[in-house]
Amino acid sequence: MGQSSKKAKILIPLIAFLGFSGLCVIYTWIIPGKIKVEVFENQNPIVTAYGAHDGQKQELSNQIAIALYQLAIINNTRKNKTIKDFKLAYKYEDTVFYAKSIYVQVGDEDALVWYSPPKSPRPIVIMNWKNIQSKIYEFPSIEPGGVIYGSTLFVLDKCNINDKHLLSNIKFIITDFEGKKYKTKFTIKDDYLGFYNKGYRWKTKPWYRTSKK
Repeated sequence: MGQSSKKAKILIPLIAFLGFSGLCVIYTWIIPGKIKVEVFENQNPIVTAYGAHDGQKQELSNQIAIALYQLAIINNTRKNKTIKDFKLAYKYEDTVFYAKSIYVQVGDEDALVWYSPPKSPRPIVIMNWKNIQSKIYEFPSIEPGGVIYGSTLFVLDKCNINDKHLLSNIKFIITDFEGKKYKTKFTIKDDYLGFYNKGYRWKTKPWYRTSKK
């Protein structure tokens, strides 16, 4: 009886330890990680209307433009990953639409310009805009724990900015070359609309300045 009791005292902690270890293995190797997108809110995400441009004539459309000065694509999986596609999904009036990450032309100083129409344009220069697409091409394989930083613009061409309250289920969607999709939720907050409320719009062909030589 005494020996059985001693064996039980040894076996019970051992079984518990093995069970815990087994759960850790299951979590680590069977439950997959994901690629996620993180937006840096201290870098002022901007939501405004998209500005159409035709020669000297400037006309405004009411499509929503979402400019993200700095975001991070983080590989939280256990494998090297190559990104095939990066887009934004959104639901508008009960229909799901998709917006591609737009490559924005920049100048020698990577400077973008916004304008405030129509009577008193007040340009704003955004320095060091780094298109996320260029960074994805620069780093074709992201190792586990690796991060790609960059900037991007999405134009929600199916949604009128005056009806932004009808938007829902906004998500970043990343697809890798294995065909796996990874989704991260995104919410448009009121303070993202600061530039829109001041009259600033995104220009189709952005003005940019070149560095002095």
